[in-house]
Amino acid sequence: MSHQEIALGSALDDRGVLNFLELDQNFPFTPKRFFTIRPSDPKLSRGNHAHRECHQFIVSVVGTCKMEIQNVEETTEIRLAAGEFGVWVKPFNWVTLSEYSPDCCILVLASHNYDPADYIFEFEELDNYPLSADS
Repeated sequence: MSHQEIALGSALDDRGVLNFLELDQNFPFTPKRFFTIRPSDPKLSRGNHAHRECHQFIVSVVGTCKMEIQNVEETTEIRLAAGEFGVWVKPFNWVTLSEYSPDCCILVLASHNYDPADYIFEFEELDNYPLSADS
């Protein structure tokens, strides 16, 4: 399996909606790094790479975007929308984010600290890494 959607918890009252995810109970890895993405041009894509070791949890904090996950066996398109779910992306899966709403802000939790050697920037290189049951 290339990825898994993980539902966010939600609490609603007269002050609004609070979304949450309890990392110690139902999260697949311990985050070591986080970053946000706020695209400057909705026509441009972000991501366009895979990782050798790093797992990522990608969630829309505000707005929407299209997320495409590809590997040597399949392609999946997901519409990320704030407050619904996040997507756990496993290593050796190519991720592209695009078609952002004007207010879009994406949060990414990563299992590893930044390491340039972990990145795969040529899709064809994924052919060298067969998917395992954990991928």
